[in-house]
Amino acid sequence: MVVPRPVGMAAMVSLDRVAQVPCMIAGGLVMLLVLPATGRYALTAGTPGHVRSGKEGWIAVPPSRGARWDTPPWVEQTIAPLSLLHGQTVGRHLADAYTGGPLTGVST
Repeated sequence: MVVPRPVGMAAMVSLDRVAQVPCMIAGGLVMLLVLPATGRYALTAGTPGHVRSGKEGWIAVPPSRGARWDTPPWVEQTIAPLSLLHGQTVGRHLADAYTGGPLTGVST
């Protein structure tokens, strides 16, 4: 899913306490990778962003188009892939990041 950078990076702070979530940064956007077919569950009403999926929803992966990995999809120093989380799990962190909820520890 693609979200504004401030929301995505705030969500990553709380997500890093749970699991490593593959995350790319490109300009003012953050792309979080989730299990296939679960991205639609990540963006609850009011949370800004959109899901890219299928052959029409491609994203440029690093090092192309100015994108860089914040958290690559493999375990550092190995070629072992990271396990992806369900979109709903990531969505709770995104919603809290957007509203300043309890998972982020930030109040608005």
